[in-house]
Amino acid sequence: MIWFKQNPEVHHHQLTLVYRTMKTTRQAVSQYLNRKTRHWEEELTLIPIIKDIREDHPRMGLRHIYRKLNPKTMGRDLFIEFARQYNLVLPKSKSPIRTTWSLPGLTTKNLALDLEVTRVNQLWVSDITYFWMGNHFAYLTFIMDMFSRKILSAIASQTLLADETVLPALKKAIKTRNNEIPPKLILHSDGGGQYFSKNVLAFNKKFTILNSRAQSCYENANAERINGTIKNDYLIPKNPQSFSELSLLLKKTVYLYNHEKTHSSLNNLTPDQFESFNYKSK
Repeated sequence: MIWFKQNPEVHHHQLTLVYRTMKTTRQAVSQYLNRKTRHWEEELTLIPIIKDIREDHPRMGLRHIYRKLNPKTMGRDLFIEFARQYNLVLPKSKSPIRTTWSLPGLTTKNLALDLEVTRVNQLWVSDITYFWMGNHFAYLTFIMDMFSRKILSAIASQTLLADETVLPALKKAIKTRNNEIPPKLILHSDGGGQYFSKNVLAFNKKFTILNSRAQSCYENANAERINGTIKNDYLIPKNPQSFSELSLLLKKTVYLYNHEKTHSSLNNLTPDQFESFNYKSK
C-alpha cells in the first residue's frame, strides 16, 4: 500500500487493468456507487415516512403509497419488497423482519443526550415529514434551535433527495443566522439518510457542524413535535392544493410561529422575543 502511494502511476495502471478485466470503467464504478448511496439514503428516510402514513391511514395499500411517494431510486416491486422487510405490508408479514438499517460506516452517536442547552446555536434539531396534497405527497424539512424554539428554516420539497431537503434547509438556517455560527454546533436528527449524504456531510465539515443521530424515535421528539404542530395546526386546516400554495403557506406559518406564538417554556415569549431578550441581556 505504501509502495502504491509512493508510485501513484503504478497504482493507476493496476486499477486500469482491473477495470479492463471487469469490462467496466472507473466512471461506471463511481456512478454505480453514487446510485447505491442515493438508494440507501432514500430507504433510510422512507422507513419513518411509511410508518407515519401507516398510523394515519392503516389500511392504505403499498401500491397506493408507492404512487403517492413516487420514490426516485426504486420501482414498485422493489418498494414493496423493501416495505415487507420492515413489516409495513397489509396484512402483517409473518416472515423474519429486518429491524435495523444503516448506511455503511454510519456510527454517529446521540450528542444531544443529556446535553444542557444554554445558548442559541448550540443545538439544532431537524426532521422530515410528509404532507399529503390530494393525489401526491410533498415533504417538509424543519430545523429548529433548541434554546429558543425558533424555526430557522422550513423547506417544502417534492422529493426526498438530500439536495432538495436537508441541504437547502441547512443553507437557509445558516443564512437566518447571518452566516455566523460557532464551531461544533450540533445538528441532531433521526437516522434519515439525507442527513448523512455525501453533500450534507461535506457541507457540515465546512462549517464544523457535528452530526448527532437519535437512536430511537423518542430521542428526536422535539423536532417531530414541531413537525406535527406546523402540519396539523397550521397547514392541514388551510388545505393547500398545489406545491406553490404549500410553499407560500409554509413561509407565512413559520413567520407567525416565530413572531406571534408564545411558549410557556420561554417565559410566555415568542421564540423571536426570547432570542432578542437573551441577546440583549448578555
